[in-house]
Amino acid sequence: PSGAPPGGVGEGGEKLTCKTAPGVVFSSRKELAEHCRGDWHRFNLKMAALGKPMVDEDAFGAMVEDLSSISGSDPSTNEDEEDDEDEDEDERALEEVLKAQQSLSSKRHERDSEDGEGRRRPMKP
Repeated sequence: PSGAPPGGVGEGGEKLTCKTAPGVVFSSRKELAEHCRGDWHRFNLKMAALGKPMVDEDAFGAMVEDLSSISGSDPSTNEDEEDDEDEDEDERALEEVLKAQQSLSSKRHERDSEDGEGRRRPMKP
């Protein structure tokens, strides 16, 4: 045995879950940690902070897909999309989260490479 708890159960017998991933039980602490570093987790944190309902993983994936397909579209052909203010707010929130994540990642990289005193260890090649 590897000493790891059975899938979805932590060392103390608790289920490995996250409030930003309703209904999901993670199979390992590593999988839970990966979720917490991901865009879906960050987006749902932002939604919770705004007092809005969180989205499930499928809905988040569809939003990301829609966001990437929006660029270059002709607004005059998407009149029904203009009427859906909630969708627009969700897209703006998603864009903000993705930009913030990219900015945070860049700042961490700059800090770590400035004088070598950063908390993160360099990645192995």
